[in-house]
Amino acid sequence: MTQRIIITSNETIVCPKCDHHFPLDQGITRQTIERYEPSLIRRLQTSARSLKLKLKKELSVKQLVQFSGQIAKLNEQIA
Repeated sequence: MTQRIIITSNETIVCPKCDHHFPLDQGITRQTIERYEPSLIRRLQTSARSLKLKLKKELSVKQLVQFSGQIAKLNEQIA
């Protein structure tokens, strides 16, 4: 049978190296950030590049439609 130990997130922890006291949730949070931050940054950068390309393409299409209409009107006027 396994035993469970239940502690709250604000339980004070002491660093064995520097004797610094801090709440458990701060230690876990910092550790989690340090572990996952590099991969999250890469994912965000990839998403940002993808979004920029998508917006650039949409802008090009909108400009093409807008200028096509204007060119057609000018051609009619010339004719």
